[in-house]
Amino acid sequence: LVSTLSPGDIDMVVKGAIKAVNEFIESSGKDITIKTRLMADTPPVNLDYMNMRAAIYNILQNSVEAIEGRGEIRIETLPSIDQTISIRISDNGIGISPEDLRKIFNPFHSGKFQGSGLGLTISYRIIQDHGGEIDITSKAGLGSTVVIRLRPAERGRPATHAG
Repeated sequence: LVSTLSPGDIDMVVKGAIKAVNEFIESSGKDITIKTRLMADTPPVNLDYMNMRAAIYNILQNSVEAIEGRGEIRIETLPSIDQTISIRISDNGIGISPEDLRKIFNPFHSGKFQGSGLGLTISYRIIQDHGGEIDITSKAGLGSTVVIRLRPAERGRPATHAG
C-alpha cells in the first residue's frame, strides 16, 4: 500500500472525493446535502492523491450509508494547534454504538448489513501511511464525526522520489 508521497493540495483531494460520493448519493436515492468549508491557502500536504481520495471517499460513503433518507454531511479543512491540517467530516446519521466504535477500524467489522466492512480499515491504513491520524467520535442517533490530521509538507525541501 506504500506509495510515493509528494506535496499536494488536500482540498483538491477532498473535492475529488466529494464529486465521486455525489454520484453514490444520487444512486442511493437519498436526499443528502454535502456542505464544505475549506481553508483558504491550505498548506501543501505530502500525499498520494488517489490513495488519499479513496480514504476520504470511504469515510464519506459510510456517512451516506448511516443517513436514513434525508441528512447532511459537513466536510471542512482547518488548521490545528499542533501545526497539522485537520479534515473534519461529520454527518447526522444513525451514529455508532460505543461497542462498535471500539472495533471500527478492525478488518471485516461492519455495523452494516452489506459491504465487507473494509472501507474504514483501508482508510485507516492509508492515513497511517501518510503519517497522519484518524479519530472517530459518535453518538448513537445523533451522527458521527471523523477527524483526519495530516502534517503539512516541509517547505523548501523537495520531495524524494524513489525510482
